[in-house]
Amino acid sequence: MASDPSFPLKQPLKSWNDDKRMNSLFSPFRQKESNPVDYETKLKFWVDLIDSWCLENGRGTFTVKYLLTVFRRKNAFPACLQTVVEELTRSGDVMTKDRFLSLDATESWARWAVRSIVKTPAVWSFNKLKEALIEIDPGEIEYVSIKFLKAAGTDVVVKCEKEGRTMMDFDEFYRVANAYNEEQASLILRWLTNERKASTIVHSGKLLAKIGPGAISEAEIAVMKINDTLSRLNQAVEILEKEKNLAVEDAKCYLRKNMRQSAKNCLRRKNEIEKQITKKLSAIDNLDSLLCRIRDAKSDAEILDCYKLGISALKTTFSETGLDEDSVANTMSELEEINEIHEEIENALAQPIGTSGDHELEDELKSILAAAEKRDTSVPEVPDLPDVPSAELSPTKSPSFSHLSASTL
Repeated sequence: MASDPSFPLKQPLKSWNDDKRMNSLFSPFRQKESNPVDYETKLKFWVDLIDSWCLENGRGTFTVKYLLTVFRRKNAFPACLQTVVEELTRSGDVMTKDRFLSLDATESWARWAVRSIVKTPAVWSFNKLKEALIEIDPGEIEYVSIKFLKAAGTDVVVKCEKEGRTMMDFDEFYRVANAYNEEQASLILRWLTNERKASTIVHSGKLLAKIGPGAISEAEIAVMKINDTLSRLNQAVEILEKEKNLAVEDAKCYLRKNMRQSAKNCLRRKNEIEKQITKKLSAIDNLDSLLCRIRDAKSDAEILDCYKLGISALKTTFSETGLDEDSVANTMSELEEINEIHEEIENALAQPIGTSGDHELEDELKSILAAAEKRDTSVPEVPDLPDVPSAELSPTKSPSFSHLSASTL
């Protein structure tokens, strides 16, 4: 079955084309006590549908009459939306626009919800709300979706952190929030302010917003103005550069037509534009230098704060642990004495045990050594040898080979 073109969301809903189901959902609520499960199921369907419509269309405000036209189906209007909105108001997911705008900026939405919904009996709050609506048409009361404001505000914080910027005027915030209109943007900014995620100030007739904790300082306003001035100067330089190039082209065109006087006028205009460019570039350089000095001063202040915190921490540590020059000197002196005592103990423990009888052992060792030396120096005995003869020995005659002939040889 094709999706009904009257469905207000981009993502189609299958049950929207089920006539039987939608007739039941469009009908007024029955008593919750008769069928609690059906009551909660039907309530959840409409709560989810309203939340999705707010987020998809970037609208955080609505009236019951406007929702009737939004969720119109086949010329039928949901007859249960007033009860749905009352339930949302009682749960704290929705509040009237007047009540939201009167919320004290010093009191966060979460604290208000706890005070108004948890601490105050729910029945009393609901009855007081109905009493306040008696004199006016309930369908004309404008409500604010807290769930939408929370989601949109979170997106703004994430974008600013990603872009690395915190200060902006309301027009820039409107662009960053991507809201349906300026009223929606102002509600988102108010929610961020109540949640301590943003702060605002009116300066020189303009509403300035800071995304982040803490109040807006004069230095932050100055930095924002410098950045805005730099942006305008850079844009002016780009325009002047185009005008200068155009003047040069006009001069060339006049030269081709032999209109030298007109060409000279173009060159004069080009020279004047160059002077303006030079002045603006000089101003840009000065502002850039000033921004660097401001950042350096901020960094130096942070470093100085760190030094102070470090000194304070050291002093606290010394005070808590009793660290001072005298205690350290006394401790080192005691340590030296203990080391000397320890050395004496070690030397005493190194002495041999049972030294009695050492003189006898020394005498025995000496006698063994003397006997060994005596054996080493004694001459061995030589056996008896015969006497050396005294007569002179006669020479022995050698045999003669003279009788042998040469032929024999």
